[in-house]
Amino acid sequence: MQTNERGSFAANTVVLGMFDYKNIQDLVVGDLVMTHKNSAQPITRVTYLKSRVVKIRATGILPTLAASTQPYYTRTIISDNQMSEVTWKEAGSLTLLDYIGVPLLGDENQKALSLVLVSTLEENEEPRVINDVAWIPIESIEQTDKELGTYRIEVAQDHSFIANNAIVSN
Repeated sequence: MQTNERGSFAANTVVLGMFDYKNIQDLVVGDLVMTHKNSAQPITRVTYLKSRVVKIRATGILPTLAASTQPYYTRTIISDNQMSEVTWKEAGSLTLLDYIGVPLLGDENQKALSLVLVSTLEENEEPRVINDVAWIPIESIEQTDKELGTYRIEVAQDHSFIANNAIVSN
């Protein structure tokens, strides 16, 4: 077993495939996964690693155990009405000022359903939607000292995929 240099996820993290979700431990090279650009791309490598993990909770995504080095597609709140530019930020560096990108993929009906899923935000808070991405606030981040077996997948083309509903990178 290798030590993690880059991002990965604990078993039972769900990854959006072309037609359905699969647990990360069940993915194999050649499986097609959806990227944040609404494109199905093949997995080019699957690796099992030992990683220090962070537990992330945010409205609209499942609670997630990710390697502290796992990149998330994020924006940071600068002021009440302003967000930073998009950046890839490692899970171990996320703060409560960060918002995680959730894709609004597919046709208009699927996008409307995605918005319903992220509409469970606090009553006074609405998802911020920019270019088919809903930006949702992080509720909690728990840094752990746990090292767990994790799975890293690498995806062709734009090197992104959807894990537990969040946009992440290889």
